[in-house]
Amino acid sequence: MAEFERVLATSIEDWAKGLHEEQLKNRVALAMLQKKKRLKYNVSAPQTSWTVGFKDHELTGYGDMETINFARVVTEKKATIDYRGYVMTDAVSEKERLMNRGKSAIVNIVEDKLDRMKAAWKRRFCGELFIDGDLAANSKRFQGIDTIMNESGTVNGDEIGTNAGTYAGISSVKGTYGGTSTDNSPEYDFWSPVLVNTGYNTQTWATQGLERLRTGIKHTTFGHDDKLDLILLNRGSYIDLLNLVDGSERIIASAKNADLMAMGFGDHVEIDGTPVTWDIDVPTVDEQTAADTVQGYGFNFSAMQILFLNSEIATGRMVFDEDQLAHKFLLSTFGNCKFISPRKFLALKTLA
Repeated sequence: MAEFERVLATSIEDWAKGLHEEQLKNRVALAMLQKKKRLKYNVSAPQTSWTVGFKDHELTGYGDMETINFARVVTEKKATIDYRGYVMTDAVSEKERLMNRGKSAIVNIVEDKLDRMKAAWKRRFCGELFIDGDLAANSKRFQGIDTIMNESGTVNGDEIGTNAGTYAGISSVKGTYGGTSTDNSPEYDFWSPVLVNTGYNTQTWATQGLERLRTGIKHTTFGHDDKLDLILLNRGSYIDLLNLVDGSERIIASAKNADLMAMGFGDHVEIDGTPVTWDIDVPTVDEQTAADTVQGYGFNFSAMQILFLNSEIATGRMVFDEDQLAHKFLLSTFGNCKFISPRKFLALKTLA
């Protein structure tokens, strides 16, 4: 042992130059949003609003020469969200910079600092796409997909969960603005995302996950060209699904999975025409109700945008602080997730 210590004290170690980014992982949701041009930059306004058509005009029968009555019919609502922000910081003292120069610098801690921070920001930000931004603890963070997935009152015999809460100032509760579940009126559930109860009738995802997936896919389909682009499960739930489809698993060459294949996301299966894969950031436990386990979410990217006040995903800068003799690095971004039509999104959770 003494000999080993002497070698360490008197020999130059063989270090490989550069930084090995072991934290790199594929983030399919952000990649798909970029691919489909759903990231919007240089937004400029105190908040963002959009008009939602929620109700049809009534079609009524008419008899010859009958008197026609006219009245104003409100068929639109206004949805509004605010902007939130993030920062990422680092600092390198002038002493550190001077010590970290030349041939002794295995990793130069000043050069390319902002680029490495931007890469880290992208990795960290992907997890924000799944959070509930309306929780008090998340009031400064983006409104991820779980923001629209509020639930209350679901019982074990319900395969489709009961919506609750609001998003962008509009209620997600079915029937709030009229209509019924049987008259096919759009105002009944125009703002209600699909909540699939994976614990339906005391069943489990591991045994009945395929049935619950099919229910979610069909309830979020509003036309042959208006359906989910992707379902993202957490790792454990995806393994359970693979076990269920083992032997019949196949990937069909279709427009839906062409983008995934082109971007290198070949690890997926296609269920009823919808690509299903997994992502490290998909949670396993509901942030709002800890008793609810989460299997995953379904995305229709045509009904979603990520808005940035910045000209890029994150704006970086470096300043030298003479008071502390330190180089300070800052990344910042301001914006929010915008779910243009919440009913086109899916949550798979054990709600009861």
